[in-house]
Amino acid sequence: MNTTNLPEVTNYLQSMYHYYNGDLTAFINRCNLIFSEREKKFVDNRMITSSIDQHPHHYPSPTGYLESQPTYTGTTSPEGINLPLIALPENIDDNCFLLTIPIALATCSIIDIIGNLKKNNGIINLGTNENFIEFFKGHYDKVSINNASVLNWLFRQGLSHSYFPKHKLAIGYDFKNPKDKLFFKQDDFIILNVNYLTFIVKHIFVEAIEESKTNSNMQSRYETLLKYNKKDFDKNIGKLD
Repeated sequence: MNTTNLPEVTNYLQSMYHYYNGDLTAFINRCNLIFSEREKKFVDNRMITSSIDQHPHHYPSPTGYLESQPTYTGTTSPEGINLPLIALPENIDDNCFLLTIPIALATCSIIDIIGNLKKNNGIINLGTNENFIEFFKGHYDKVSINNASVLNWLFRQGLSHSYFPKHKLAIGYDFKNPKDKLFFKQDDFIILNVNYLTFIVKHIFVEAIEESKTNSNMQSRYETLLKYNKKDFDKNIGKLD
């Protein structure tokens, strides 16, 4: 596609979509592989990552084919120093990590920036919650204002600041998840349906790219955002040792 005559904001969004869609494709391929392996071992595929105060785990625990001893994991720093081995709970195995946390965080970043660019109030840094509500405008039948706020305050904020969603919440990707619900309940957990989240966000993302081609306000806000970013860069880059 010839991007020469497109607004800068459109080129920016198209590049972002390229990377996001690539990451999402890799994420789905990993899920497919893991689900296939788990089915061979007759293990229930339903897995969620729970909130920090519920002792983060994947549910149900895939204990049907695990060894009884704990698993250990470690890593090596760039300097070649071996870091300590960490004992993992007995009910966790390498195939339970579906990358739902990073893909949910990346999706929330998409919501945040596009919601910011679409706003008409001229204020570039007016809070993440307003950006989330703006992003889903025109699609409140699929994600209501209240649900957009819950997505931000309880899931996005939890994942950003404490790695896990907040109290009695979880996130999950599963082909058996509801096709039309952002949140659903399973046992004692309210679960963010990553299947639905990524589906609806990609749909709105494509709409935003098309809108940016003719919406001068989005280009203006993009230019203002670049100025804010440069200001932060100039203020802080000199602090590097």
